[in-house]
Amino acid sequence: MMTMRSVAQRYGFVVSCSSTMLNRQPLWDLDLLHVLNRIPEAVKKSVLFWLTRQGPFWEAQQAHSESEWFECRGSLITGTGLGEAAFRTMSGTFCGVLSFSPSEWEDPFIQFVWKRGSDGSEQISGSIANWYTAAALESSLKRIGPDIESWSEFRDVSTLRYPTLKFSKNCFDGMKGIPFVKRSADHILNLLDVLDQLARGFGDDGTRTPESQRIYDNYFTGDHAWFSDSSDSEKNRFRDRLTFTDPRHPDREMIFGWHGKERRSLIRLHFSWPIRHRESVAIVYVGRKLTTK
Repeated sequence: MMTMRSVAQRYGFVVSCSSTMLNRQPLWDLDLLHVLNRIPEAVKKSVLFWLTRQGPFWEAQQAHSESEWFECRGSLITGTGLGEAAFRTMSGTFCGVLSFSPSEWEDPFIQFVWKRGSDGSEQISGSIANWYTAAALESSLKRIGPDIESWSEFRDVSTLRYPTLKFSKNCFDGMKGIPFVKRSADHILNLLDVLDQLARGFGDDGTRTPESQRIYDNYFTGDHAWFSDSSDSEKNRFRDRLTFTDPRHPDREMIFGWHGKERRSLIRLHFSWPIRHRESVAIVYVGRKLTTK
């Protein structure tokens, strides 16, 4: 955690924690202060200086109200750091969380639900960026630029941010006429980030790493998958719409049925599949859903 904090500082970001951190029990019979007495003195001093003298507590600048209703994995997270990160993310502020490894939070994005209204009937889904290794955090912070305020800025950031993704020249033409919504832009960037991580997630033997396999299981399978393939009937019916020139091989046209979903605005992102070792991922279309009348 201290290593990740150091990485964040180098890129100008502040890492905050709960004011109750010192009272937590990393071990079932010992609180944090007693555990710190068992680690090297230099590390202990660094941790204590951070927690006691610098006051890095998110509660001091809490943005969300205790009356808000945030849930994650079926549990209420209002009044927690995760709830604060969720609120700031939904408010358009760049914010993420740091997690330990190994733990049950080894996922690049943590999904949550914001329930609104007196009875919680209005539900807004979102995701929080999550880092649990210093390498992943540094890789992400290197790519972060200024806040995106238009689809043209979104296009520029996307094409510069992901070296493993090969964008076709006209892939963003489908965004013309779509009103800019920051939450939608952020989610599409999350889709691109997942594809980038899969493209880089191979071992020397050409097989997926355990982390890459987890990403695939989380985002490409199940009822709430972010990515899926078009059905055979859609490929037949909308063959012309789904056929694009492969930017990696300009002399080749093919059907690009695999797509990522931004459900709020019905935006789709079509890309090449399967994702292979040492091969870039072609991004051929970002825009309104193609398989509709």
